[in-house]
Amino acid sequence: PGMFQYQDIQIQLVDTPALATGVAENWLGDIMRKSDLIMILLDLSDDDILEHMDQTMSVLEQFKIKIPQQWEFTKKILWAGNKIDTPSWQDIKNILCELYPIGNEIITISALERNNLDILGEEIFKKLEIIRVYTKVPGKPAEMKDPYTIAANSTLEDLARAIHKDLVKSFRYARLWKQGKGNPVIAGRDYVLEDRDLVEIHAEETK
Repeated sequence: PGMFQYQDIQIQLVDTPALATGVAENWLGDIMRKSDLIMILLDLSDDDILEHMDQTMSVLEQFKIKIPQQWEFTKKILWAGNKIDTPSWQDIKNILCELYPIGNEIITISALERNNLDILGEEIFKKLEIIRVYTKVPGKPAEMKDPYTIAANSTLEDLARAIHKDLVKSFRYARLWKQGKGNPVIAGRDYVLEDRDLVEIHAEETK
């Protein structure tokens, strides 16, 4: 596994072998089924990309990630095309998009020249449906790095549980600062958090 840096968080990536029919083993399917997101990385310098795409679709069907005869998937899929630093990438992409409905979805990048990696990071973050929440201890400065990463639509109670299970029981209220706004609001445990919220949790003293 490797880590992909997106702004102030790291996203774990698991690099797998190419999805080729006849050689894809069951452990590969297990990894994909347990993942939060599958990124299909296409080589836009590959003259045989259609054949390789067909094999990829067959393997996804084999592992029950793609529904046969339909353009539907049981997992979140992100399409990325690499090697836009090569001369023929646009022609190969156009041919691919004529046969597969990914034209509006594919993120084109150059890993070699690091082009569009920020756009790729934004799309990964969006597809994962997560938010970043920063915390501060009462009376101390805010920790505006290493935020908690939790599911979108999580509540303050979910955040408290992510910090420590005992904090759920002792939670009283939280002071909360919205991104770009100066004055905090007082919120209860059912408050739904948004990306980049800053939270100061107040809890009952444990005896």
